[in-house]
Order: sequence, then structure tokens, then C-alpha cells
Amino acid sequence: MALINYEQPGKAAQPSPSIWADCKGYRLIENGTGCFVHEEFLGGVADTVAANEYRMIGASFSMDADDDTVLSFKASEVGGYQDIETDGDADDGWAIFTEPFCRLIPNSGKKFWLEGRLEVGAADADQGFFFGLGEEACQSIDVVADNENDLITETLMGYRIFTGEDAIDLVVQKDDGDESVLASDVTNLAVLDTVLGTGSKAALTTDTEVKLGLKFDGETTVDFFVNGVRIVTWPLDTDYYDATKYLCFVGALKAGAAAQSAAFDWIRYAVEW
Repeated sequence: MALINYEQPGKAAQPSPSIWADCKGYRLIENGTGCFVHEEFLGGVADTVAANEYRMIGASFSMDADDDTVLSFKASEVGGYQDIETDGDADDGWAIFTEPFCRLIPNSGKKFWLEGRLEVGAADADQGFFFGLGEEACQSIDVVADNENDLITETLMGYRIFTGEDAIDLVVQKDDGDESVLASDVTNLAVLDTVLGTGSKAALTTDTEVKLGLKFDGETTVDFFVNGVRIVTWPLDTDYYDATKYLCFVGALKAGAAAQSAAFDWIRYAVEW
């Protein structure tokens, strides 16, 4: 007999069983009990954004972007791969996002899942980056501040890079409050070597894929994952989270004086209603 454990990190290019093992997937939609989206960017965009131009990215995300943001397909990739690059002007940026669709309510029994596979174009650039959840006010290129060293002062949780840091940090934040850093340099944590094997942990590297994710258990706990490995278990803390706020998915990048980019292989999210 073989022992089958679905809560494993899984293959590097695919959604992580450690996050998705208990998600009902498309049955949430069929039964009217939630939302499930897996965006492969098969219908991505290759163009340059003009002034005051509205864009859909894939089938799932709206976009706010400065003029001359460049959208392209990453070459020689199978399955869709959307690259988004800022213009070369200082403090130019872009954000992709959903409408508000979930709340993480303690003891509600309603679970939430999110994961994406992505790469950052330059690991140590003058840039700010965010991938995670935020309240409705975060549907903006200004989720990353113009100095690329701060985030918007709204309720949010997720993974961010600040200018020159060449590292992804995991943060949570409540309206008008200070952020709390739950983990620093998340691609370089020892637990990645422990679970995935020696040599798996590494400093953030230019144009190298990483999977970032989180999962709410419907009770009191949010688990955060890198490459399918649980790195932090966080009890919802009212000092850093407002359960009354409906949240959106947000992915954003803002650059200093040179063009910078990030690219998405896929993004998946689901919620129980």
C-alpha cells in the first residue's frame, strides 16, 4: 500500500496541493456556494497602454496603469504568460485587480485560497511590488507609493518588495496603521530547504519563477506559502486586520526612473460564500 498525502508542495510549475487540497474548485461555482478562478492568461494582451485606456488582463482582472505601460507575452512559454512593464518615467506603475469578493471572517467556516506563479524582471531594481489581498481602495497603481518604499495605508495582506531590497517580505496591515512584517526574504528561508531539499532556498533572482500563496481556514488562521511550502501560520489579529472589509486580489508594480517588469504564469483564487 502507498501512503497518499495531498498536502504536499507539488510540482514547481503547478498549483500547490498544500494550498488547494481542500478546495472544491469549480464545484463552488456549480453549487452556487463560492467563486473559483484559474487564470492562465491564454487570452493575454500584447500592446502599449494609451492615455485613459481601460484594459482587461486575461479574463479575470482589471488594470490601472500609467501611459506607455507595455503588455506582452513572455516568449517560448506554453500555457500563457503575461508580462507587464512600466514606462521609463519616474514613479510609473501598474496594478491588476479584481472587484471585492471575499472577507476573512473568524469562525465563519468560509475558507479562502490564493496562489500565483510569477517572476520579477529585476531582483534588485528601484521598484516596489505587491501581490496579495487589499480592500477596495487598493485597486490602484498607488497601492505602492511613489517613493517605492511604502504601501498604501489601507487594510491589506501579502507579499511585497521595496526599492533596492532584492527580497520579498510578507506583510499584514490595517487602515492607517503600521505594517507588520511576518517574514522577511521569503524565498531564502531555511524551511524551503527542509521541505523541498537542499538548495531550494535562494535570494530573489531576476526572471526566476516563484509561487506565492495564502489560505484562510475559515476559523482563525491564515497560512502563507512560498513554492508550496508553509512559511507562516498567522492567527488573525485585529491590530492588523479588519474583518469588516471586503477584499480584492491585487498585483502591482511601481518603478523609479527606469522601466521595470513582472510576469505572471498563472493566478488562482477561490472563496466560499
